[in-house]
Order: sequence, then C-alpha cells, then structure tokens
Amino acid sequence: MGSEARKRIGAENGRGGSLIGLLSRMPDEESCARWLLEHENPGGWRCPRCGCATCSPVRGRPHSFQCTRCRKQVSVTAGTCMHGTKAPLRAWVAAMWLASHSRRGVSGLELARVAGVSENCADYMLRRLRAALASPCAHSVLDGAVELDDFYVGARRGGVGRGTRKSKMIACVEEAEPGGRRGRCVIRSVEGIAGGDYRLFAHDHVCRSAEVHSDMWVGIRGGLAAWGGLDARPFDASDPVASLPVAHHVISNFKAFLAGTCHGVRDLDLQSRADEFSWRYSHRDSDDPLGDMLAAACAGRIRRADIPGLATAQPEQPMMGHHKPRRAVS
Repeated sequence: MGSEARKRIGAENGRGGSLIGLLSRMPDEESCARWLLEHENPGGWRCPRCGCATCSPVRGRPHSFQCTRCRKQVSVTAGTCMHGTKAPLRAWVAAMWLASHSRRGVSGLELARVAGVSENCADYMLRRLRAALASPCAHSVLDGAVELDDFYVGARRGGVGRGTRKSKMIACVEEAEPGGRRGRCVIRSVEGIAGGDYRLFAHDHVCRSAEVHSDMWVGIRGGLAAWGGLDARPFDASDPVASLPVAHHVISNFKAFLAGTCHGVRDLDLQSRADEFSWRYSHRDSDDPLGDMLAAACAGRIRRADIPGLATAQPEQPMMGHHKPRRAVS
C-alpha cells in the first residue's frame, strides 16, 4: 500500500467503513480539503518550490493551502477531475464513496438526495468521475482465460438478430483464477461486430497470450485469427466453456445496471456507463475502493469539452491488417 499514511487511510475508508463515519471526520470544507491533501500526498505534503513540510489554509480561497515558508499556494482540486468545481468537497467525497462502494452504481438523483446538491450538479459530478475512469478502462488489457462475446443495447430500431440497429457492444471478461483474483472486464461500444471491429477490440484489450473462449461467430474467428489461443465453440448450455457463463453473467448485470440504476441511457453516454461498470467490476475485491477511485479522480484535469471524447475514444494503437479506420462512437 505504500506509506503508513496510505495504509491508515485505506483501513479507514475500505470495505469496512461507512459513508457516515467518513463524513463525520470532515465536518467542514477545510477538514475535507485537508483529508484530500493527505490522500494526494500519502508520504507527507512537501512544498513544490522550497520543500517545506508545513502549510496553512488560505483565507478567502477555498480548497487552497499556502506554504508557511515561501508562501506558495496550492489547491487540492488542481490537476484533478474536481478542477474548478463549485460543488462542496463533501459532496464530491460522497459521490466517490457511493460510486466505488455501491454494487449497482449511483444515479444523479440518488447522489443529489444524499449530498444535498441539485440534480444537475450531481449529474455533472458523476460525468466527471466517469471521464476520470475512462482512461484506465480504455487501456486495460486482459490476460489468462477470457470470455469474449457481443451484445446489443437499446429499444428495437428495426431488424432482428445480428442485423438489428440497436447499439452494438463487445464484452471481454477474465475468468476467475483458482485461489487468486476474480478477474476484470472490459465493455466497449463499437460500430459493428465484423472481423475488423473485433480485431481492433482484441488489439487494444486482449493479450496475445490469452486463452480466448468465444462462440462460432464469423466476426470473432476472422478478427482474432492471429490469436493462437482462440477457442471458438458452438453454444452448448451443458458445456461450461461453450456457454460463456462469466461473460453472459456480466452482460446481464450491465443491462440490469442500465435499466435499474440509469433508467435508460442515450447512445452518447453509453460508453461512459460501460466504463463505470467495468471499473467497478474490476475493483470489486479491492480493500480500498475509495482510494482507488480517488487515485483515478486525481490522475488528471478534465475539462467539460473533453468529457464526451474521453467517454468514447479507444486508445490509439497501430492498426493491423486492412480494415476501416477507427472513429469515436456516439
């Protein structure tokens, strides 16, 4: 876990902690800002200019601290997804706790009720958090035994079967290791489910040494022809490998999340919801889920104009073979 401070924060805010207990330790904005400063600097805060280890809050500038030696001012929200926020820091902490601990996720309406902010403010906070989770999910590469399948989301828009006009998605899930970790998942919104689309997905998210279990769809067999570990079998409910139980379980849970927590979602927001679900699934066994969420939230500044792009674009990788160029999915 790193330093002793990091271990203590993880123990206080881990699976055994509660939201009430967490917020009771930060009754005002100054104490909340100090808590964030401590988490962002687990080894102890040091002035970036002179190296001094002590600082004091700046009067009239919320979320800011000033070095007691050289008087350099720093903000706990600078360089994070909370940059420029006008929402209370306690509301941000509540949003991150709910998003990281709740198995079904959190909606804007629920967060507005818990945090005491408007529904528009709660939706904006959650969009920023999902944008912060987009990068680790988009760069996740799965290894070992994985299950790969495609599915569709949305109301009927003409056509049936694989010719439907519903939103197309691809899911890849790691199978649990005996006595080890329970695996991760990646869900991407794609333009199609042809061989080129599967090739792009596998190039970004499936390790070459992975043992890939899938059905006999021609797009999978053509797109992953270069993966030596591909094991494509016709669906058989009695065969635990051919029936893809882990992938189908994750897909059904994701659809239940869209219908139950989100109450439906626009195509533009579909990938951001998939990123949130994938992140939460991949960190479900973490001893410090709030710390993991904070690390993602503090990884970089996110502007309002960048949120749609972060939610839809896959990481840029060298293309293999001849297939149509990649575009952002909306």
